[in-house]
Amino acid sequence: MHRPGSSSQQVKTVYFGQQSMDIPSRYAAGKIVGRGAYGIVCSAVDTTNGERVAIKKIGKVFEDLVDGKRILRELTLLAFINHPNLLYLKDVFRPTDPDSFADIYLVTQFMETDIGALLKCRVNLVEEHCRYYMYQLACGLRYLHAAGILHRDLKPANLLTNGDCELKICDFGLARARGALMTDYVVTRWYRPPELLLVCDGYHTAIDMWAVGCLAYEILTRKPLFPGKDYIHQITLIVDTVGSPKMSDLKLVKSNEAKAFIRTMPPREPISMDILMPRATTNMKHFVSRLLTFDPDQRMTAEEAIAHPWLASMIESDEGSGTGISPRGSGQPLGFGAGVDVNRPRSPPPHPVMPPGLFKFEHEGDLDEPTLRRLFWNEINRFHENSAHAR
Repeated sequence: MHRPGSSSQQVKTVYFGQQSMDIPSRYAAGKIVGRGAYGIVCSAVDTTNGERVAIKKIGKVFEDLVDGKRILRELTLLAFINHPNLLYLKDVFRPTDPDSFADIYLVTQFMETDIGALLKCRVNLVEEHCRYYMYQLACGLRYLHAAGILHRDLKPANLLTNGDCELKICDFGLARARGALMTDYVVTRWYRPPELLLVCDGYHTAIDMWAVGCLAYEILTRKPLFPGKDYIHQITLIVDTVGSPKMSDLKLVKSNEAKAFIRTMPPREPISMDILMPRATTNMKHFVSRLLTFDPDQRMTAEEAIAHPWLASMIESDEGSGTGISPRGSGQPLGFGAGVDVNRPRSPPPHPVMPPGLFKFEHEGDLDEPTLRRLFWNEINRFHENSAHAR
């Protein structure tokens, strides 16, 4: 995948009300398309090729060193990943002075919206849309998990999409290499699996797969499956829906308090998928049930999800004609944008190989500002060196 990094060139300051961005002349800035605690995102056009991109400014990255380390993690991962269903880094602006820069600028593909916003509008989504989204999500996770990376914060807002139903996973600020030191905050509560809520000692890629089950349900029904108001309510909703766990399901729970709490709950039988998702096909119901299991070892992996009957037919085994996918019997292209077609996805790309020491900084504990600044500078330079070799 070609990633043209920007070379040294004239920089112009573009103002958006009281906020500004310093953008190389290569990019023609558009309008602000996102704001958050991290900073701002604007749309732009890369004048070298006419491609529409998104430029994300993350301001004052060294004011909070914990946040700074999270941003470094996202930069490192965005520069490494290379998969059509993961948002990847097209460019990162090189600061003029390594000793005084305060802001980071990341350039990625431009995506029109996210699944969270899509679910709030009146777009008609049917199971075939959901199936196509889940296939792409599973393919992206298959790539991440094969590299030993957990996303840890899958939710509708972190799934970007376009009018042709293309999906890209974003926001890797909480992602971790498997085996790295884990923090307490992982996964927005509604998509958090039981093993996290019950304070298990260790966890693995299965935490992402629980979220896939929650997301499949939510896209089809347009409502969250487990909208817990707090920790207790979240556990209660899960038990009321998937049934009481067996003692063998709690083998990873090390907290005696958590085990005692589960024992005090009245016994519950699982709610039938026919009741939970009456509109869904049998294959979709089985797919979701294989993800919403108390025991993480019983959950489907991303590889198994792709091979599940509900998704397996999405893979085009030969080069074919790239016929558009249509909702069964509709005869119309699958897409929520007018007149948009979706090409049938092909088999996922090969497994990635993570470069040695990519997340070495994760094992170094707290980082001071000079160290964090050096790591940012090194990562930015490495990106541009790799981009130059790609050209």
